Amino acid sequence: MSDEYKEYMLKNRAEFIKLTDKQNIELARMYIEAAAEIKEQAQYIINKEGLTYAQAKIRINSLLKEAARLSNNFEKLLDKSLIDASNLSVEVNKLIMSDYQASLASNGIKVDMGRILQKVSGEAVSYMYNRIYTDGLKLSERIWLLETRTKNEIERIIMQNVISGGSASDKAVISALERLFNPTYTPTKLTSLHGRRVGYEASRLLRTSTAEAFNEGQRLSNLKNPGVHGETWLTAPGCCDICDEKNGKDVKDVGYPTEHPNCRCTTLSVVESVEDFTDRYLAFMDNPAGDRQLGNWLLNVYKKAA
Repeated sequence: MSDEYKEYMLKNRAEFIKLTDKQNIELARMYIEAAAEIKEQAQYIINKEGLTYAQAKIRINSLLKEAARLSNNFEKLLDKSLIDASNLSVEVNKLIMSDYQASLASNGIKVDMGRILQKVSGEAVSYMYNRIYTDGLKLSERIWLLETRTKNEIERIIMQNVISGGSASDKAVISALERLFNPTYTPTKLTSLHGRRVGYEASRLLRTSTAEAFNEGQRLSNLKNPGVHGETWLTAPGCCDICDEKNGKDVKDVGYPTEHPNCRCTTLSVVESVEDFTDRYLAFMDNPAGDRQLGNWLLNVYKKAA
């Protein structure tokens, strides 16, 4: 493996980790803002004097519709995260193939490799959306605000207070809402937020899907790069024992990441140096039958990308 390209890949992976950390903070902020708004509406319903059971039900339905609207912001963040991750994962292969192209050009061989990876990011994002919707669930149904238990808990807290004639100053009611939504708590990691697993589930979906999009983009672009001869598992810092055991092993033997929810492991490609690839391609031009891999690449990847 070329040390130069290995350095590029590790830097690329570090950028991916920064990207997921940034998105996690954005999602935490989104959760906090949404939780504060929903909690405020819930307390307003509780504090409304003379509210009948039927009127409370109508207001609760309105509150849940607002929760659904707020969850659209999560979908937008997920859209952006998948695109950013898949674009980022293709960058190293673009750089490698650009180097190959420049070296071949200096030897009088014109090969436009740039066009080969143009569609890879879009293919990776499409693949990820197919994965996300595989079980038939709408994305919004996975998000904490629309999670069934959370809906039921909102309704239970409010209706119990309305029926008993309580008010928003009731400490038990405030405590119940605090346990469900805790917008005053502002960690950088959403997994630390309160509310059972509601915030955690959204964070896990975002983080895992982003990692899968990154890995899928890298896998697809590696398949189109004639200088890539394999991939090894690269364990994320602080990951689990299962992933630690796979670190450095060939993905043909251990599979591709991700291994589990919240997994941010990636792969490290085995890549030819510019000099080795140029020599191999020049030899291939003299004897096309002597390099089956380059022959298959030229016929099934390069020409099809035209």
